[in-house]
Amino acid sequence: MIKNLVFDYGGVVINVDKRLIKQAFLDLKVSWLRQILHRKTIRHMMDEFICGLRPTDELIREAHQLCANGVPLEKFYEVVMLLTGDISVDRLEILKRLRTHYKVYLLSNINDVLWQTSVRQLKEAGYEVEDCFDDVFLSFELKTAKPDLGIYEHLIQTTGLSPAETLYFDDKKENIKAGRHAGFLSSYVKPNHIEDNRDYKALLAELKKNY
Repeated sequence: MIKNLVFDYGGVVINVDKRLIKQAFLDLKVSWLRQILHRKTIRHMMDEFICGLRPTDELIREAHQLCANGVPLEKFYEVVMLLTGDISVDRLEILKRLRTHYKVYLLSNINDVLWQTSVRQLKEAGYEVEDCFDDVFLSFELKTAKPDLGIYEHLIQTTGLSPAETLYFDDKKENIKAGRHAGFLSSYVKPNHIEDNRDYKALLAELKKNY
């Protein structure tokens, strides 16, 4: 029996348009050649940035050096903030309703700047974090990130939940694999399309029965 739900944030609760982000980096004049030459460095910096495992300002200054001369640092910040994605009020309302039947948790790889922006977006949509989640587990606070098993174990120990009674949604296959290792009933979500997920549809069907 499912008693708990765990949701990833970007690509699951909110939509993140990766094509828009790629175009934005081109607008910053980070050439394709430079992106190819520094692919591993850029990917590593992005992972560290998103997860909040290094100071945000330090990483942004480092990444800004890959831009063409004359690109202001402020413009780089604007592009980075696209990673906060787009809020879906329908999904927020569903999360709020799910909390009447389940414990609902957020487990996200996110840094402090993006999270504070996300909190503001929630408020602008008329919701508090507490409306949607019983508790949140964020990589920048825990100094560990998915798919490290430590972040799953921390959630389990803090909440006291049983992984076997917990349904976990994520849009990264490596995170789904780690969730299964931790004992969760893990359900892969096609990025930005949780409404197509079979397990999510089943939850919605149960909600309709109770309303």
